[in-house]
Amino acid sequence: VAGRQQVHWGLGLFYNDGNCLNCDFGDTQDRVFFSSRVGPVAVAPYFGKVIEGRIESRSASGVRPQEFLDDGKESLRDSASMDADAADLGVAVRYQPQGYEAGFLMNGRFQRVSPFKGRLAIMDGYGKADVAFLHIEGELVFINGRATNAAQPTPQRTRVTQLGLFGTAYWNR
Repeated sequence: VAGRQQVHWGLGLFYNDGNCLNCDFGDTQDRVFFSSRVGPVAVAPYFGKVIEGRIESRSASGVRPQEFLDDGKESLRDSASMDADAADLGVAVRYQPQGYEAGFLMNGRFQRVSPFKGRLAIMDGYGKADVAFLHIEGELVFINGRATNAAQPTPQRTRVTQLGLFGTAYWNR
């Protein structure tokens, strides 16, 4: 599959398509991927170029969405365009037998042109299961790499290490 696509993985901790009633933004990429399934296992290698900011330029009334946000400070459009040259290369694996689901994603993010340059390795694992009367979900994301902010007067290289964890459980009747 190739083209501009919303991107969502697991519970949405790293990739979240923003496909909900009160969501203003979501992850979108110009992406090429191939997905293959053998029994309950699906594997999908992919390459995507990150698309940031609003895609539409004017609303039905003819007013640009940006006009509501400009207040003399850095505009949302300017901050959103910082990732405009980021590219993702990775593979996603999902195991989905009866009653539960688990997935693991390995992703390399490369950014070379904008003021924020860097290489990041992203690993994201999630699981969903129905256990007796409970539905349990969890996701763990690990990000590691180096980044440079060339927009500063003296560009500095920074080591990036982040860990994110999200989990929930609720009654399943």
